[in-house]
Amino acid sequence: VSENYVICEAVDSLSTAYALPDSPYRANITMRFSPGTFAGDATLIGKTAGENKAITVQGDNLAGGGGTILSGDITVYDTVTLAGGTNYKLKFSGTVVIKGGAIVTGNYCDFLKRLETRGNASCSWSNTLTTSPAKLYRYDNAINSFNTCTITFGNDPGAYTAVSSTITKGYTMYAASATYGGSDATGDGLQMYSGTATSTTGNKLVDSAANFGTDVVNKTLYNSTDNTWAKVTARDSATQLSISANIMVSGEAYIISNAFATVQKVVDAIPGTVNCDTTLQISGESYAEAVNVWGKNFSGSFSITLQGSRSFTDLGTASSGANPVGNGSAGYGTLTDTTKAWGVNAYQNLWVEITGGTGSGQIRPIHLNTATVLTIVGRWDTIPDGTSTYKIFSLATTIDGTALTHCVKIKNGQQGINLQYLKMLNASNILEPSGGSSWSLMYCHIQGGAWGVNASGGSSGSIYACVSRLNSLGDIIMDRAATVSQVKRCRFTGSSTRSIHVAAAAVMYDLTETYIGVEEYCPISPPS
Repeated sequence: VSENYVICEAVDSLSTAYALPDSPYRANITMRFSPGTFAGDATLIGKTAGENKAITVQGDNLAGGGGTILSGDITVYDTVTLAGGTNYKLKFSGTVVIKGGAIVTGNYCDFLKRLETRGNASCSWSNTLTTSPAKLYRYDNAINSFNTCTITFGNDPGAYTAVSSTITKGYTMYAASATYGGSDATGDGLQMYSGTATSTTGNKLVDSAANFGTDVVNKTLYNSTDNTWAKVTARDSATQLSISANIMVSGEAYIISNAFATVQKVVDAIPGTVNCDTTLQISGESYAEAVNVWGKNFSGSFSITLQGSRSFTDLGTASSGANPVGNGSAGYGTLTDTTKAWGVNAYQNLWVEITGGTGSGQIRPIHLNTATVLTIVGRWDTIPDGTSTYKIFSLATTIDGTALTHCVKIKNGQQGINLQYLKMLNASNILEPSGGSSWSLMYCHIQGGAWGVNASGGSSGSIYACVSRLNSLGDIIMDRAATVSQVKRCRFTGSSTRSIHVAAAAVMYDLTETYIGVEEYCPISPPS
């Protein structure tokens, strides 16, 4: 009673609705969509000749309704309002590109794939989301303003204003070999689904809250709780998947991604000259390639992190911990667990992480171990005690540069490249930064090169809690005005001639709590 209604002869797509008004026209036009999914691409251009006139694309406005999804790719050149409402959303599951001086107002929109603002487009967004894995990409002179939005940028955010909004500048891309579903032909490196397993079944992922589509088959599954990987082999239902390895139990978090099969492809896929924090999450496998990183981040304080996976080999609760007496004392910290019976030095060159209790979050290389005591490289910032839980881990991701010039090369002014949890082996130079680049190396193992790190050409970097061993000429060489700001808590074993060589106007600061040891001959040259 008293509710208004309209009976209409409706069309069934945005492109059909957009084609019907006279072109150009001089009146405001609303295109109202029922709940449901509407397929088909559309280009919105040539309809707004009149001053201050606009097209409004309006989704389902019924309280509690299922919402309107436009699943095609949409390109906007006109003055357009994209309007959802409080109890519903106008959802876009295809790519939306706003171009060429378009003026767009978006209210209660949810972008599920990709949103691009280009040219001189001017966009105002309110109550709008980019739902993972969707990103907003901004190019050229496009302007964006946000009011009560949750947005993730996928590249340089450039000019934007935000009121009561959550703006994230950064995201994660994925690399996994074909064994775990990676593909250089069809991958885009981006996340497709995420959630938490709700029950445990062998070689299955079960998530009662999920809605897996058929696109999930042969994609990459990453268990982000314990750093393990598998391939989706079949879609049993919208809430259950068959997987290639038995890696999921109830309560563990997962991400399903459209991964690339090589690390280089992921680096290349980072859009344009970016200015956003990007993490490359790499599966626990061996990659035989020489990775080149440059041309992605020429300004700003943002970073690109190449992050490998870890394999947790043991865990427990500490009985006690200790540091050498006095801040200036020689020696090493320890962690004791009287319940263990480890093989002597079984964990040398691995890492221990304090996962809970006193000192939580600290990670140190393991220098030596007895049956019950881990001796770390350097000191504890906070000494573990009987409340401290720990895990011992090795590095599961390898970049193998056998017969190649490098494992990773950073040059041409590339800024903010971080390498973490990577084992890099057997290239002429394991890490080769040059050309004014900036970099950091954390929790990495470098072995089998002529040099572990060969820094030159005004590059600057730091090395923290790394292991370098069995490189034929040494662990670090610095040349032609290279700078290393810190070498701390590392385990170096040198070569027959040297461990660290600083030459030709290069500078090293803060060489502290680092073992330069007796596994090989290892002087520092030159003595100055």
